Amino acid sequence: MIQKDICPFCQRPYLDDDIIAELRSYFNEDYEKAVADIESKGKTYKDSIDLIPDIDAFTNIPIIHELEQTFALAFRAYKEAVNSNLIEIRKKYQTPSQIVELENTSTKLGVVNSIIQQANAIIVEFNKKVVGIDGELAIIKRKNSGIDCVMIMINLLLTIIIKRLLLKIKYEHAKLQNNMFKV
Repeated sequence: MIQKDICPFCQRPYLDDDIIAELRSYFNEDYEKAVADIESKGKTYKDSIDLIPDIDAFTNIPIIHELEQTFALAFRAYKEAVNSNLIEIRKKYQTPSQIVELENTSTKLGVVNSIIQQANAIIVEFNKKVVGIDGELAIIKRKNSGIDCVMIMINLLLTIIIKRLLLKIKYEHAKLQNNMFKV
């Protein structure tokens, strides 16, 4: 049987002013700690939100332009969810006894990260092609330098052949002229 003048927890009489002061002090300290903890977590959450960069890389890199709209929608949904959670945390701070429910943002962040992974894969593939182009250009340059050497050799040979032909023509011309004077 519960007596009205005695605390059911500590079994001290309620008439004692010390017990009421102790209870108020105890619950007031816990209440203040809880409110301070909520405020601190809310500030940490807001600071974390402020660190999320506005990513505009999708508009700056033409090869991933196709993902721009999908990324914008997913990123906006994620930002809206974290900002909605911040509003709920502020409500909790203003009214600590109110129960608030925060939205789990991990799925939305997962979608954003998935799109970023797709973009990175496209960029890596493009970079492989660029590296391949550099290799192909190097091969062409090597081939061209070989072709240049061949062209120089052909040019030299043609020059020699032409000079010999000219000498032969001069010789035959001189021979013809000598034969003309002999007649």
